[in-house]
Amino acid sequence: MKRHLRIGLFTDVYYPFISGVVVAVDTLRKALEEQGHKVYIISINNDLKNNKYIKKGNCIKIPGTPIGVMDFSFRFTYPYKSIKYIKDLKLDLIHSHTEFSMGMFAKSIAKKLNIPMVQTFHTLYEDGINYITKGYFPKTSKGILKMYMKTFFNNTIKEVIVPTDKTKDFLKQRYHLKQNINIIPNGIDTKKFDYKKISKKDILKLKKLYKINDHDFVVSWIGRLGYEKRVDYLIDGFKYVVKNKKNVKLLIVGTGPEEKKLKELVTKLNLDNYVIFTGRIDYEQINRYYNLSNVIVSASHFETQGLTLIEAFAASVPVVVIDDKSFTPIVKNRYNGMIFKTKKEYAKCIEYLIDNKNEYEKMKENAYNFSNNFSLATFANKIISVYERVLDDYSSNDNNNKSKKKIFKR
Repeated sequence: MKRHLRIGLFTDVYYPFISGVVVAVDTLRKALEEQGHKVYIISINNDLKNNKYIKKGNCIKIPGTPIGVMDFSFRFTYPYKSIKYIKDLKLDLIHSHTEFSMGMFAKSIAKKLNIPMVQTFHTLYEDGINYITKGYFPKTSKGILKMYMKTFFNNTIKEVIVPTDKTKDFLKQRYHLKQNINIIPNGIDTKKFDYKKISKKDILKLKKLYKINDHDFVVSWIGRLGYEKRVDYLIDGFKYVVKNKKNVKLLIVGTGPEEKKLKELVTKLNLDNYVIFTGRIDYEQINRYYNLSNVIVSASHFETQGLTLIEAFAASVPVVVIDDKSFTPIVKNRYNGMIFKTKKEYAKCIEYLIDNKNEYEKMKENAYNFSNNFSLATFANKIISVYERVLDDYSSNDNNNKSKKKIFKR
């Protein structure tokens, strides 16, 4: 008989903050709940004006201390009140989505309450550490990070989940993880992005808002404007596109610390008539922007998978991405998108899609069909298989006989 579990998802960030990790955590929550499991989100309260304990539905936010990186906060101690909140949830399993503040809290809770724990590794921190340290002492910073990670991934964590082979190889080679590493691509709510469910009137309103003509080919980037996303690369490469194609627009959807610099770059390259910045967009509205787009692009080497690509597929939108191991497992060249290595190749890919309408339409169809591999049900089943194995191993351990009764007697 299938077990219905009580699962705690620990994360440093959650709504209303928007990031790939937030979307991934919330997608997992929804996928698990659709399978009948009880899911709790345990996060930090990043609201400095209302920095207190917040319990809303199945989400618990613990007060944090600002760390000076974007809007993030940190917990250095875990008072009894926090532990009592978690204890009262009577969790069967802890699933952490961060290696830092709430990840450490998750480990502490797992030990204290004798609950098995799994970890999803979302972010290649070493690729972005220069941003946090502002370029100072890069070797020392990476060395400290390496030591920390090797300590973090100790025996408390029973199994690890990653979205791609690239991430698995990195963890094995850099941190020498001993745990079983499961490759499970992040899932999405494919229905949310399905082009068949989006009103054409809504798309026409967006075109009018951004002064996009019906014959314009819309190239979109969607996400947070951080330096590691390399949106400047996409803007710089777009100058080659407009040399040959005038009915094109580069739509940059989102906001972030690099927005001002990127706007200055657009002006410097005389691309103001071709590049559109939308600013912050509510995630509930983001599906419309995919459906407004003809193609989604990315030049980032920082991704562990790239959720925007899967969301694009569900919207029947091909992608054009840089040659990176995070993307190549899901992007098949000239099947559901195209792959480039240089800025000029990036421009050629865009031109190819504009000029070859039949192939473009076929890629749209392939992208849509391919998105079924990332449905909520498929995603949940793969994650649950890890949970079941961890719980079975945990309950079979003689040292956990007392916990065995607690876990299965429901």
